[in-house]
Amino acid sequence: DYDMLDDSPIDRYFLDSILDDRPLAFVAFDHHTMWANTILLEEVRLLHGKALGPGNEVVMGGDGLATGELREVEAFGPVNVYAGTFRSSLGLSTGGEPPEPPTPEERALDRASIKAALAWCARHGITSIHNMDGNLYTLELLD
Repeated sequence: DYDMLDDSPIDRYFLDSILDDRPLAFVAFDHHTMWANTILLEEVRLLHGKALGPGNEVVMGGDGLATGELREVEAFGPVNVYAGTFRSSLGLSTGGEPPEPPTPEERALDRASIKAALAWCARHGITSIHNMDGNLYTLELLD
């Protein structure tokens, strides 16, 4: 929720107060924004900003450093690559297919991720979901 902290912004300082020694990111419910802590911004080389296409933005603070707010897929794409979720996010972000065919090991990891997510849902009483994104790779994993 964009307003989950009432009047306080969600930024890297807030995320650093939660976890400052490991990468941490929150994703907005609508998948248009991600917030990253300082160490993650450093790891993906976004702390000093990045030129992006229209509608995509690494939000910069008055100090010349990224605030941690990453708007749209070009901005948070490097985080998805870092986290190993790049292939599984393509269906939602671009509708495209992985640029290189996934290896059997990568397919196994992606399928295990889906199974873990479904197991989490089942443990919490969620008995059905609707997948709003997709590409042929996602379809193959779900088959």
